Amino acid sequence: MSDSITILEQKFNRWIGQKMSSMHIPGMSVVMIKDGKIIFNRGYGAKNNEKNSPVTPDTLFGVGSVTKSFTCLAIMQLWERGLLKLDDPVDQYLPLNLDQTRPPITLHHLMSMSSGLPNLGVAENIIYRFTGGPHKFNPLSGIEDLLQHINEGQSEIAADPGERMFYLNSGYSLLAEVITRVSGEPFHRFVEKNILQPLQMNRSGFAREDLEQEQDIMTAYKQDSSEGKTKITPAPHPYHPLVYGPGGLLSSTRELAHYLLFSMEGQTPAGESLLEPDRLQKMQSIHCETEDSRQKYSTFGRKGYGYGWSISEDFFGHTLVEHGGSTAVSSAYLAFIPGEKAGIGAVANVGGLPSNVLDAALWELIGGDMDEFPALKIEKRMERLTGNYENFKGTTEIKVERQGGILFYKSDMASFPLIPEKDNAANDRYYAITGPGEKLPVEFVENSSGEIDLFAERNRFRKK
Repeated sequence: MSDSITILEQKFNRWIGQKMSSMHIPGMSVVMIKDGKIIFNRGYGAKNNEKNSPVTPDTLFGVGSVTKSFTCLAIMQLWERGLLKLDDPVDQYLPLNLDQTRPPITLHHLMSMSSGLPNLGVAENIIYRFTGGPHKFNPLSGIEDLLQHINEGQSEIAADPGERMFYLNSGYSLLAEVITRVSGEPFHRFVEKNILQPLQMNRSGFAREDLEQEQDIMTAYKQDSSEGKTKITPAPHPYHPLVYGPGGLLSSTRELAHYLLFSMEGQTPAGESLLEPDRLQKMQSIHCETEDSRQKYSTFGRKGYGYGWSISEDFFGHTLVEHGGSTAVSSAYLAFIPGEKAGIGAVANVGGLPSNVLDAALWELIGGDMDEFPALKIEKRMERLTGNYENFKGTTEIKVERQGGILFYKSDMASFPLIPEKDNAANDRYYAITGPGEKLPVEFVENSSGEIDLFAERNRFRKK
């Protein structure tokens, strides 16, 4: 193992240990690829918290919306075989009866999240039925229920197809049904035969009956937080045909590595092609640019959605192709830089994982320093600023707390979120909205001894 890989592993282990603890993640598995080769693949923590049985690179996890690119790959294969066209209207295959005054919604629009339909609550309804989350009992048990639900959502259409991105899980349930009707076999069997098996992802799959006998498989966990404490409890994985297309795959990092390599190089482990290179590239190109999906301080340039992948065009001078996924009781993240043949994949048995740490490791794979990754530096700085503060002789005390990605200024009189003055939060200047049209500047100043002061209006507070 080279010195650079050893250093990366040491940094990554330190960061991932901290994150698993703070995010209450029982188990994770991570794989890293550089120059087209797997250089790291390891499990962390427990696949079953009650038995404390360790995660391995072969442990199967629900990957959630990482499934979407598999669904799009299946559509692309059917297109390559001449069985459909990407600009075919969806209602050519399914009785989708939406606003006839607007242009038709095509397969391309569903794949690129540009149908004009906003979230209709389908995924939440179905997943929470399995995991015990809050939901209304809308009839959503089969494809007929789904079509009725969408057709009744006429009033929710917010844009013409192609105009705006709305992340639509149910659109991928429709795509899965199109694959079933065009191919003549169930969606999950088509994907297994035409994608998973050629990629030697032989343990990966969708159906409960195929996976329930597996020994090396996660126990999924639901997280419940109250009064500053988080409790995890075992929960069922949402095995259901309406979930298959948008987020139903279970896989391991060892097998997901085969998919990452294929996505970068276009070949299976046996050297076969599943899709012509130009069509694979089409999946990894922006079809719908969006500001709505910019969720990080560092947005890495122009960003948008391809076919089952999110694309950022300036990840430190490189194109980043990635997608996360969550079933509320498991999660996954895949990311790669095609030009560098570098990629990373991770899975966890709760509904979220530390994607910033994974992006930072990917950056180090191409020559960066993950400890200097902007989002992680901001996070470390936010943690440094949290704590108790008091003014002269302790007359007034306040607290700075972190909730997710936001700092809060709290006193006996009020509580305000602190909004960074700049996206990178580099100068420790924030502001609080204290009333309609009122913005209070808040500044943190650290001296050479590491002591931190907080200045807000007339007040100077010293961190205790």
